[in-house]
Amino acid sequence: MEAAKAFYGKVFGWTTKGDNYVEWQLDGRTIGGCNDMNAIGTPPQVPPHWLVYFAVKSTDEAADRVKELGGSVNMAPMDIPGMGRFAVVADPQGAVFAIFSA
Repeated sequence: MEAAKAFYGKVFGWTTKGDNYVEWQLDGRTIGGCNDMNAIGTPPQVPPHWLVYFAVKSTDEAADRVKELGGSVNMAPMDIPGMGRFAVVADPQGAVFAIFSA
């Protein structure tokens, strides 16, 4: 996590907010986030990665629609306290992305 903070700060001028879940900020505005994957129990075979989030009206409805259209729900909809609701899904070809509703 410390290496990522240093790298993105030097390359893009990003600053950070928080400790366990780090918010990447640019000009005081949150533009992304970062978790310590070991601390949240990510299996060791999963490499560090970026995950694109798409804003949706309803996470639950969007997750259902993903399944209807042949995709899969990799992580069922769940709440992020004080922020909103998200799920991790994949399209029929296996491309993984997240959906989020405030």
